[in-house]
Amino acid sequence: MKNLNKIVVLVLAVISFSTVQAQNEENPWAVSFGINAVNMRPSTGPTASDAFSGYFDVTGQWNMMPAVSYLSVSRHIKGNVSVGITGSLNKISLSSRYDAPTDTHFVYNPGNLSFYAIDINGKYSFQKLIGSEKFEPYVYVGLGGSSMNSGRALSANYGIGLNAWIFEGVAVTYQTG
Repeated sequence: MKNLNKIVVLVLAVISFSTVQAQNEENPWAVSFGINAVNMRPSTGPTASDAFSGYFDVTGQWNMMPAVSYLSVSRHIKGNVSVGITGSLNKISLSSRYDAPTDTHFVYNPGNLSFYAIDINGKYSFQKLIGSEKFEPYVYVGLGGSSMNSGRALSANYGIGLNAWIFEGVAVTYQTG
């Protein structure tokens, strides 16, 4: 049962539900909600591949809450461009640090820290470019701020995503950044 719970959380972290139609001039607003995952592993190491070596180590690297933990509202601007604001929360119980002399990452529990973030992003959709009604790949860039207990940070955000439209008004979304 313990492994089943981890699988369910992983699937929910990968999938979120978009609750408004595809954004265009006629339907400019979109509201999305779902589960987020936060990886506190530093992207340091001797090679570029080291930055991604723990990417799929869900139980050893990622922090996830098994509940709705993000909400996003966005508006179509023009053509393939939309802008939006996203708020998210999480509990950080896994973190890691890189030790250069031993070339090793050490995972530890920092003590269930509260994590909050708010981001403003611009998104460019490739749906019209690829001519698909079911799949909408996109890229996004933006700025954000996060808070973990008493510490705060600003960030530059960028990433990719894919909306897979199930039927009019509902899509399954995967996004990473």
